[in-house]
Amino acid sequence: MTFYGEEVCGDGNHSIAEDLCIRSYQFAIFTPLFYVNIQRMPSKFTKYAQRLMVHAIRTRYSLHGYMQTWISMGMPLLRPLHLAYADVINDSVSWQFMYGDSLMIAPIVEPLV
Repeated sequence: MTFYGEEVCGDGNHSIAEDLCIRSYQFAIFTPLFYVNIQRMPSKFTKYAQRLMVHAIRTRYSLHGYMQTWISMGMPLLRPLHLAYADVINDSVSWQFMYGDSLMIAPIVEPLV
């Protein structure tokens, strides 16, 4: 999992569990590059998954102004959590990161959680 972006839910050549694909959408909305393969579009999944995936996409576009502000100021949009909170870093927060200056993202990386 990279922090600059990757194809959401993988490249489409392999089978992926629906719950992991939902998590992939939810994580990818906070990366600078957001790319969805035609085989992983929300319409290819159950109604429940479609609702969550579309909600994630809408969240991304609602943050567009926030992203553009940070990028236009020349500030890094994504920062490792230890740069903002060096005194609280341990192994339990290794996946968390700062999105701009005011949002902390804590992606769920385990299946069925």
